[in-house]
Amino acid sequence: MQQNRHTFRIVGLVLWRGGLAFAAVAAIYYGAWQTLKNLVWPGPVKVAAALAITGAALFLVSLILERREDSKREGNLQD
Repeated sequence: MQQNRHTFRIVGLVLWRGGLAFAAVAAIYYGAWQTLKNLVWPGPVKVAAALAITGAALFLVSLILERREDSKREGNLQD
């Protein structure tokens, strides 16, 4: 019975955090979209901003993937 309580607590915590993360990402996405839609910027500036954001996102993903690969190669880093 104790194991079930622990499992339910973990599942609840994961779902709660996932819901909060989803709501935050949706709010940021829709807020950013509305802000960008209402701005009056020249086309090249919008393209440059989109390229800069995309480049930053790809760079972040590459860092995460590299970190995962390093941790797999080195083993557990907590020891």
